[in-house]
Amino acid sequence: MNNMMIYFLFICFLMVSPGAMAYDSASDALEAEGEAAREMREDEALASREMEGSIQGRVISANAFGKTLVVKENQYSDDLYTFNVHEDAEIQGAASLSDIHPGDIVSVDFYDMGDDRITDNIVLESRAENREVPSKLEKVLVD
Repeated sequence: MNNMMIYFLFICFLMVSPGAMAYDSASDALEAEGEAAREMREDEALASREMEGSIQGRVISANAFGKTLVVKENQYSDDLYTFNVHEDAEIQGAASLSDIHPGDIVSVDFYDMGDDRITDNIVLESRAENREVPSKLEKVLVD
């Protein structure tokens, strides 16, 4: 009787074992396929960077909420360049995009992605000359 029980358990083990191994190999295949798809998306994103460039110009507007920066390259051109500021963009010379104001001179590194210009590096070269800075407010006691 014991031999028959051992034989039965051995047969059950053989029947379950290939399914378990198939599950492991299927799981590994799905994981490898997921990683390959992720790598493909990263490659497509890099390939969609059509052109990389740099521009220096005067800030027309900086919108921290909309994460956009509009720059005019020089005074002789009417061309305006609108940049979408990448969330991980490095901003040098200013605390943040909200610290960049119209009239400031900036250098912008960018790349084209489809119809958009994306910037990942902004350098504040100089502040606008005629920019009015609010004077320090005094504390006032009100009766």
